[in-house]
Order: sequence, then C-alpha cells, then structure tokens
Amino acid sequence: MKTKILSLLLLLGVSFTAANATSPCTEIHVVPVQKTLQSCDGSQGQTVEVVIHNPEYCYSTITDITLSDTANFELNTSYGEVPCNNDTFSMRGYQFCTVGVTFKPTTTSGTFETDISVGSLAAPLTTASIEGEVVNSTSACTCGGHGHHGSKCGHKAKRCDNGNK
Repeated sequence: MKTKILSLLLLLGVSFTAANATSPCTEIHVVPVQKTLQSCDGSQGQTVEVVIHNPEYCYSTITDITLSDTANFELNTSYGEVPCNNDTFSMRGYQFCTVGVTFKPTTTSGTFETDISVGSLAAPLTTASIEGEVVNSTSACTCGGHGHHGSKCGHKAKRCDNGNK
C-alpha cells in the first residue's frame, strides 16, 4: 500500500511540475504510512515514514517540522524514498517529500503519542498523530530481523516487527 501511495504521488508530482505555481497553498497534508509503532521492552522501536504532500497546484514554503514528544520519538528529515532533507524548504504544486519518525521510548512499559506538526507561510499548521507502544512480549520481538526471539538475542539490537516490515 505504501508503494502504491508513493508511486501515485510521485506520478502526480512528475506530471505537474513542469510549470511553477504562482499562488501560495492553503493546505498541506501530513500522512503517516503507519499510525502505531512498537518497541520491544523499551529498546529502540520502529520508524514510520510520514508523507508531507502539497495537494494543490500552488507553492508552499515549509517553515518547520516538529514533534510534540521529543523524549520518546525522534524526527529524521533524511528518511524515505523522497526525503525532505530539512525542516525548512519549498514545494511546488502536487509535490511531496518524506520524513521518518522513530519510536525511542525512555521507559520499559507504556503507550506514548506524538504529534508531527508541519508549519508553512500560507497554510495553517497541519498535524498528524503517531502512537508508540512498548511491547513486553518476546513472541512479537526479533533481533535485527533474523528471526530470533527477543529472549535469545544476546544483544540490544531487538526490534518489534509484529508483521510490519
């Protein structure tokens, strides 16, 4: 599904970028590819790709990308197939770029939430929510994707894959 969404957005971006838009955008879309991330026993968890999309034939000047919870989540502007590479940039009509949000819990249990907010000069602040959950079950955890269960890892490279790769 992620590949289909990104392919469609890329196709739209390529089709409409020949001419530059002259009016500012009134909205920006922020779409996490996955809404819930997991971590095994408080070790570093999953990263989700977030698509920042200019849905109109207009231009946008993105002024900042922020997370409401920076203690348990980390923003990576150089993540994904079409990385934004910064938290300030401009986009033409129908363009998009991606950032990553990694769940890095500071405790070994609990559920956490962060809002990723994208500010721009003309459009109102746009926000999307992402949840993080610490899973204390070794049956849902693997080591580095090699199929070993969490209790057999012997190192801290545990991740929770829960069927989402």
